[in-house]
Amino acid sequence: MDSKKVMRILGMILTAALFFGGCAAQNNKVTNPGEGAAEGPAGVTEDQAATDAAVTGTAEGSEELSVEPAETEGVQGLMAAGAESEGEGIAGLVEGKPQPRLAQSTQEMRYGVKEAWIRSESAEVRYPVIEGLENLELQDEMNKAIYSAIDGYVVSANGDGDQVTLDYEITRMDDKILSVVITGLQPHLKSTYDVMFSVNLDANTSKEIKASNLFLSDEASRAALTALICEADTSFDSDFGPWLGIYFEGENLNFFYLENDKAAVYNVISLPLEAVIPYFKMVPWSEEVEPEAAETPQS
Repeated sequence: MDSKKVMRILGMILTAALFFGGCAAQNNKVTNPGEGAAEGPAGVTEDQAATDAAVTGTAEGSEELSVEPAETEGVQGLMAAGAESEGEGIAGLVEGKPQPRLAQSTQEMRYGVKEAWIRSESAEVRYPVIEGLENLELQDEMNKAIYSAIDGYVVSANGDGDQVTLDYEITRMDDKILSVVITGLQPHLKSTYDVMFSVNLDANTSKEIKASNLFLSDEASRAALTALICEADTSFDSDFGPWLGIYFEGENLNFFYLENDKAAVYNVISLPLEAVIPYFKMVPWSEEVEPEAAETPQS
């Protein structure tokens, strides 16, 4: 064999060796990442592994957003029971992670709040449910008071035939007072009017607080309270009385009312607690009657 043919054969062998050697190296780079490369599933590139990790992280984050309704007793159990039959009674549904409507931030709370719903043909209502109290009896009583007030309104409004829409805001929530303000719309005949009422609870006893049981009823106290309200809002032209709605907000006590039967919007008048406490029968969060609060005997 002459030298030219030998050289040609050797060249072909060398070319084939380089080709197959390069393919093996490329395949090894994909299936066996080198030292220092990000670890991932076998046969997955670094970029693909990073993408998969991001997707997995998103899925795990989504799981944190779902809230399973806790097993409850007493009134909370009754609230959740209606969820089994859609459109009947109390839906009691906790939708997603609770986002309670708080007017102010609260710290060092011994209880929390989650949301539930009443959904039927005649009502679309969101309301708060207290949770986390060590005293389960107190917690149950507080939830019963909130639910009873809301359900009572819904039942009374069902005669109109149109759907009542209610929402809530917690204006004070601490270890002394819980104030929940419920607002919404009530269709009536061919018009719609505003709804506003409140549930104020002593957070230590679950006792409901209203103007009728909070304030002294003697003539001097009523006159002084009327003067305070008129000073805060000169448009107020009535006398103070238990007909006024109240709710606590921070260090203030707010009064709300309709000016007349034809009024569509509620007026709200805010007074500092320190200004009205002297006319309390008893400070709700105190076991002692204030010295100024001794009711004047009526003649």
